[in-house]
Amino acid sequence: MKATKESRKQVKEQPEAAVPAPAQEAESVDRIRDIIFGAQMRDYEARFRGLEERLGNEIDAIGQRLEKRFEQLGQDTRQRLDRLQKDLQAEASQRNEAHGQLAQALEHLDTSLRQNISEQGGSAGKALAKARDQLSKESRESAASLEKRIDDLSRSVSRQLEKLAGEKTDRAALAAVLSEVAGKLSAEPPGKKK
Repeated sequence: MKATKESRKQVKEQPEAAVPAPAQEAESVDRIRDIIFGAQMRDYEARFRGLEERLGNEIDAIGQRLEKRFEQLGQDTRQRLDRLQKDLQAEASQRNEAHGQLAQALEHLDTSLRQNISEQGGSAGKALAKARDQLSKESRESAASLEKRIDDLSRSVSRQLEKLAGEKTDRAALAAVLSEVAGKLSAEPPGKKK
């Protein structure tokens, strides 16, 4: 008990410089905390750095894979569009050629019918005029059918183009999604696992 009273006396007699300042106390507490928890905190920091590095590498790998997929999708789309365009051009060319041949055949038929009408005259002329009208009508119907088919093909190609454009993912939207995921990962408090 005597020792305690004497030590109190000594503490009271010591000048105020010996009393630790708040900054020194905080430093002492930090030192004690470092001694007790330092190794564990360094281990956590190392784990978090490793986790951040792995996540960064995985995000980069995903980005590269997605970019390759986009490039492949773009190439596939261009190839399909080129194929469709070539098919449409080939069919249009065939139709134009057939239309030209039909027009030429009709002209030839018209010329020969006119010659026959002038040769035979009268009733034969009426029958030939009727036949010419019938051929003209069939020619217009064929031309209308041909135009309808070309319009149908154009609409079909347009629908295919719209479908392919709808299937392609927008790079800006993908970048926004990846940024949001990265933001959530970096904003997640340390030590929390999903």
